[in-house]
Amino acid sequence: MISIVLVPLFVLSAQSAGNTRAELAAEALATLRAEHGAEWQVVTDTETGFAELVYGGGARVADRVLDETDARLAADRALALTASLHGVRPASLAAERVVYLPLGMIGSSDKWTVRYGQRLGGLEVEGAQVNVLLDASGRILSVQSTAVPDVQSIPSQPALSPESALAVAGDAFLTRHGIQAADASRPLLLARRSLADGRR
Repeated sequence: MISIVLVPLFVLSAQSAGNTRAELAAEALATLRAEHGAEWQVVTDTETGFAELVYGGGARVADRVLDETDARLAADRALALTASLHGVRPASLAAERVVYLPLGMIGSSDKWTVRYGQRLGGLEVEGAQVNVLLDASGRILSVQSTAVPDVQSIPSQPALSPESALAVAGDAFLTRHGIQAADASRPLLLARRSLADGRR
């Protein structure tokens, strides 16, 4: 589930039926294991029915990862390869940060992590991220997601104007704290993940 907020405005539900998600996820995991090794595991997000974490294997998506550009390209391939498990449309994601982890110095292998933020309908989805962990040889090690799955787009028109949102926020601050707010920032329109009947 997801809602658009300036102050909470409206809620949208994901498009897939919950009872078919488990079947689709099992099929997608079986395919990943058949093509890239039986070690792959999934932790299912109880709020979405999709994978919150895909881990345990090592599917090759690049010949090697030497720099940030290589890491982004390999992570993009990892997202596409695992999309049927985590349910997040790669087109809704944008790379925000690439970090090199020189773990070879402590006896492991060097790794890269790429963090993506999610945007739907042109809006940032608050707290919605996908993190891809790769090794330097070009293998996916894990994909972890807090993004909203199975949503192609959302309406992006707020129910309140920025001025009305400031007034509502000011009234709420006064009610909660008993004093007028001394200052307020310009309202930011973004999408917020929310729950309805235990589903996000």
